[in-house]
Amino acid sequence: MKNTGLIIDNKIRDNIFLGSSGNDNLIVNEQRDWTLYLPDKEYQRKAFDTWNCVAFSACNALEIYFNWAIKNKKISSNNYAWLVENGYIINGRINFSDRFVGTKAGTKVGVGNTGSRVANAIHVAGLVPEKLWSFGLNMEAKEYYKNTPPELDILGKEFVKRFDIRFESFWVKDIEEALQYAPAQVYVNAWYKKNGVYYNPNEKINHAVVKIRQTTKQIFDSYDPFVKTLKTNYKYFASGYKYSFNEVINNMIVEEFLRDNDLLFVRNTKTGQFGRIMQEKLKVVETEDRGTLLLLDEAVRKNGRALTEEEWDILPKEQF
Repeated sequence: MKNTGLIIDNKIRDNIFLGSSGNDNLIVNEQRDWTLYLPDKEYQRKAFDTWNCVAFSACNALEIYFNWAIKNKKISSNNYAWLVENGYIINGRINFSDRFVGTKAGTKVGVGNTGSRVANAIHVAGLVPEKLWSFGLNMEAKEYYKNTPPELDILGKEFVKRFDIRFESFWVKDIEEALQYAPAQVYVNAWYKKNGVYYNPNEKINHAVVKIRQTTKQIFDSYDPFVKTLKTNYKYFASGYKYSFNEVINNMIVEEFLRDNDLLFVRNTKTGQFGRIMQEKLKVVETEDRGTLLLLDEAVRKNGRALTEEEWDILPKEQF
C-alpha cells in the first residue's frame, strides 16, 4: 500500500512519557486491553483517500478513552449532558470528526501530516461531532478539506473549555507500560500480510493506527479489516503518542467534582504544590520533606491529576 498520510517528525518536542513529562499519568487500565471501548469503524478512503490517517488514529484513540470514561462514569453529569445535547454521544458512544481535525491540522491529499501537528491542532481547536462534519460517500478532496464553518469552530472552542486533551509522546520500548494509561497511536508500514498476520518486510513506516493491546488483534485501523493482528516482533516506528483528557473544573459543578473525586491526589501545575481531595475539600499538603514529596509525586501519577492555578484557586481548601 502507498503512503497513507503519515509524515515522520524525528524531532520530538512534546512531553515524553517516562521522561521530561509535564503530564499527570493516571493508571486506568491495568490489563492494558482497550478492546471493550472501540469506536465506530470509519474509512479514511472512500471515493478518494484522504491521507488523513494521523487524524483518524488520533480521534480513534480519544474515542476509545472517552468510551472508557463514559462506561466507567468518569465524566461529570454536566459535561455528559452537554456532549449528548451537541451530538457527540449517540447510543452511549462518542464519535469525533476526523475531517475537522485533518482540516485544522492542515492535512492535504498527497502530503499527509505529522503526529505533533495533529495533536496540537486537537489541543487548540478542540473536537466536534462526526455527524456535524462527516466524510460523505462521494465527497471529493476539495470538499473534504474546505474551511470549517464558524459555528463548528465555536463548538470546538467550547469543547476545549470543558475538556483538556492530554497528549504525550512515548518510546515504543515503553508501550506496555504506556497502555495502562491510554490507547497508543503508533506508526506502521501499511500493509503486508501472511497467514492472517501483518508484518513489516522492510521496516519502512507510512501509516498511523491505534494500538489497543499487546497480544493478538492489537491494532485498530482506518482500513478494513479495522482490527488487525501484527507479528509479536513487528517493527514499529520508535515513538508514538498516547491520548487522554482531563475535565476542566471551571466548567464543572465544583461540588460534583469534589464529591466524585474523593481521595484524588492533585498537583498545582504552576507552583508544584500537592494536595488531596478529602471530605469535599482540597486538603493542601505543606511539606519540604523530600521523601514525602517523592511519595506524593508517585501518588499523583497513580491516582491523581494536575490542576491549573485557576482550578486550584476555585476549590475550597484547608491545610492537611
